[in-house]
Amino acid sequence: MACVVKASFFHLALIGDERYLAMKRRFAHITLVTEARLLVSAALAWLLSIILGITFAVDETLYATINFISLSIASIVYCHVACRLP
Repeated sequence: MACVVKASFFHLALIGDERYLAMKRRFAHITLVTEARLLVSAALAWLLSIILGITFAVDETLYATINFISLSIASIVYCHVACRLP
């Protein structure tokens, strides 16, 4: 059940990012957001939520470490994209 909840949060974040790009880069949105990229993003969201679910079942300290690393990577990617957009 927790895996589904995490995947839902990841998908909400992806939807927010897609809408942000749609508003910030209206004319480039068609080339930036493709069906292939959306499918890969959705698959990665599910994969990350499954990995986090497995690590929580195995070891809680490993779960905290991977959760921290994944949040750090997400923050870095967000800042990188936000700084590149005019």
